[in-house]
Amino acid sequence: MPSASWSATPSSAASNSPPSTRSRNSASMDADSGWDADAWGEAMDKYWDEYDDLGTGPDARGPKLLRIEEEPQNKLWRVRQTFADPNGYDDWGISAEIDLAASDAEGRAVVRITDVGQL
Repeated sequence: MPSASWSATPSSAASNSPPSTRSRNSASMDADSGWDADAWGEAMDKYWDEYDDLGTGPDARGPKLLRIEEEPQNKLWRVRQTFADPNGYDDWGISAEIDLAASDAEGRAVVRITDVGQL
């Protein structure tokens, strides 16, 4: 089970509810790309079966664990945020696509989650 300091989203950081409840409450924003609360829960349950902690400090959010592949011809970025696991294996993460044209049109980042899991 995750440590008490774990948080997946800014809104969950202020919550005292268990991580599974927090992620289910905040997952609706990804439902359009197929990542509803059940999909997030299933993916993260697999992570928690393997690890007891998920780093959220500066190193976890730094450039070492973030990969961005730019595809200017498609006006797209493919990104991978690797999880900072306690063993340092760096073999789990979130993959997504950022639609740059749609982001410009909507005035916000248009992100589509494509995978959450082990590499």
